[in-house]
Amino acid sequence: MENTGPSKGKIAWCVSPVFSGVNTVYRVVGGGLRASGWDVTAVTAGVKSTRDADPLFVLDSFEILLPGSSDERRNAAEFVRWVEERKIDVVFCTGQPFTLAAAPALPAHVRLVTRVGNMTRHGYEMAAAHLARTSRIVVETPRQLRDLARVLGVPESKCALIPGGIDVKDYSAGTDRADQGILRLVYFGRLDEDQKAVMLLPRITRRLAAAGADFHFDLIGDGPDRGRLEQAFAPLKDRVTFHGAMRRDEALPFLQRAHLFVLPTRYEGVSWALLETMACGCVPIVSRIAGTTDFVVDDGASGRLCTVGDAADFARAILELSADRQRLARMSQAATRVVQQRFTLERVVKDHDALLEALLVEPPPAFTPVPVSAIQLARLPQARWRRWMPRRMKNLVRTWAERFHRTV
Repeated sequence: MENTGPSKGKIAWCVSPVFSGVNTVYRVVGGGLRASGWDVTAVTAGVKSTRDADPLFVLDSFEILLPGSSDERRNAAEFVRWVEERKIDVVFCTGQPFTLAAAPALPAHVRLVTRVGNMTRHGYEMAAAHLARTSRIVVETPRQLRDLARVLGVPESKCALIPGGIDVKDYSAGTDRADQGILRLVYFGRLDEDQKAVMLLPRITRRLAAAGADFHFDLIGDGPDRGRLEQAFAPLKDRVTFHGAMRRDEALPFLQRAHLFVLPTRYEGVSWALLETMACGCVPIVSRIAGTTDFVVDDGASGRLCTVGDAADFARAILELSADRQRLARMSQAATRVVQQRFTLERVVKDHDALLEALLVEPPPAFTPVPVSAIQLARLPQARWRRWMPRRMKNLVRTWAERFHRTV
């Protein structure tokens, strides 16, 4: 329900209208903040956001500045003008180039809040790019909090730990989940090899097929590696269905029917797809990411945590639960309870509401804005290995680094 009373303040949430976890956070939290009395507008700028806009995710409260412009300095200047004209109080920056460039030129009274959506060094560098200008960095997991201090020396006082949350009433557990027969697997998210390691999915399912398992795999989502993934799944095409991107209400029946949610990710924040599937009673089989997935999943109780990049470990966990449907049913109930008790929409909105109210009471950081004419593109440090190392090798480095709980 939308709030009809006086506004607590105006928020510009910088996000692109595409199928992504960042957009999910905006839609869930932004909607909750509107109901709590905040005036929240999603905003983006430039050619990329216009070209990549997905009609499924363009909402009435979405504004695209300077459609067709590829000049990020111009986009940044237009954003600053827009913020001044709309009398914005808080800017949520989620890493778009135009917002990073605009940050030093924002009016002094504007509170700048950045957000760490995953746990890469590059993501941390974007969140802390204008640390003196930033009021808070929102993190989702204890790992991100520790990494920011260890990697970039960010003081804990600059951070706000706010794990994700969903409206649990929209994700009731399925009633048609069979307790015997075919095992139903689901992947729900972006089809991206670099982060989600989706090319491990065919390797896992080949092991399941070789072991004689009776299963079907529904893949919901889209992304840059869909074509490669479809080719890799070709020998198992009768056991796999690609559904493309779906809205939550379209995906819900598949989540309620599936027994297991398979997520071989290399790095994460709190995966909102993980919360959504668990709320439906779908048991997660997910990579063990220290301080992140183990912050959500209790291994052996509400799901299984597997070694990053190890297809055999994922397949073993799936086969064990397929063979013990009573245990699987108990874990399904436990997964739902975890979300109902710890990761609710009410809690995440309350946490953001409290943060925003506190920011508008405390003085903004002492900062003199630069003139719009002096806006420059943000130049983030980049490790040398990122510049020359092939994609496959980068992903291998990320996989092994995470096995030793190191962020790269």
